[in-house]
Amino acid sequence: MNLLEWINRERSARGWSWRELARQTGLSRGPFDNIKKNPSAIPDLSTLQELARVFEIPLWRVVDIASGGSSGMGDNATPDADRATALVRSMPELADLVLKAGDLPQDDRRGVFAYLEVVDRKRAEAAASLADEDDDLLHEQDPEAP
Repeated sequence: MNLLEWINRERSARGWSWRELARQTGLSRGPFDNIKKNPSAIPDLSTLQELARVFEIPLWRVVDIASGGSSGMGDNATPDADRATALVRSMPELADLVLKAGDLPQDDRRGVFAYLEVVDRKRAEAAASLADEDDDLLHEQDPEAP
């Protein structure tokens, strides 16, 4: 189930329109329009936080849904200290944010870590895709290149 399907299910269960969901979250229609247009994209953390709040579930669970279940937040999730260390190694520019997240309640901390891990994974996938495109372009220009 992707994020759009989940939101639709939760809205329907409460009898809410999209307008009512926007009112409940305090968000404009923009984030919801983006989710409708591209349900596989990961929305801003603030959007996910508001969805978690109004649907009364932990932030990490909403991140897990938004990432298609690939946030690593299942029953065997990596301990927070190990996750924080891995995040700082991968994205040193976020060290302060990761450190501050350590002061959050456990469910919120897990949500922030899950979100950052998904963003890091998407960033790595985009970089790999660009590298593949560069290789393809090089081979088009010089078919005998390695």
